[in-house]
Amino acid sequence: MNRIRLLTILLLLITSLFLPTSSVLAKKKQATYVVEVAEIEKSANLLKVLKKKGIPAVLFPKNAQVVNEQTNQAVWIGKNVPLNMVKTTLLEAMKIYPYLCYFHVVGDRGEAPPEKVHNTIHIGGSSEAAQAMQLKAFDQTEMIKTLATVTTIEELHRYLHEMNRIPEPAATTKPAPQ
Repeated sequence: MNRIRLLTILLLLITSLFLPTSSVLAKKKQATYVVEVAEIEKSANLLKVLKKKGIPAVLFPKNAQVVNEQTNQAVWIGKNVPLNMVKTTLLEAMKIYPYLCYFHVVGDRGEAPPEKVHNTIHIGGSSEAAQAMQLKAFDQTEMIKTLATVTTIEELHRYLHEMNRIPEPAATTKPAPQ
């Protein structure tokens, strides 16, 4: 009986050495967040600054739609990205790109992007797409003030949602019969 018990304990110990612990499993389940920077003027500068601050950032491959800063004034914010990362990224991006003016939480309007998009901030998104979505062009000073005052990511999401709300069409009134 003691031999069986001893062998069972040894077998459990040996197998536990090769099985991931709960902390390893937890790390694997943790989301990884990334900032994608469109390949436009000064993109290397922003990548350098963000990486120095410990924020994972990559250059988004150049495509035909990325022409210059005037066509790429949008920032797409993944809904899962932590507030600290959003604040730091936006503040640094606005220093380098003073023309960024569209800020949108992806999925806020019912869009259903791939899951990884929810863990990404994309700097230099299409201005044309932002305008087609009727997003509000923000004044950067206003955005900087907002970033300084929000304390939760939900608060920032609510603010962006309200500011980007599509205006209701004006009610048409019929002229009174004469």
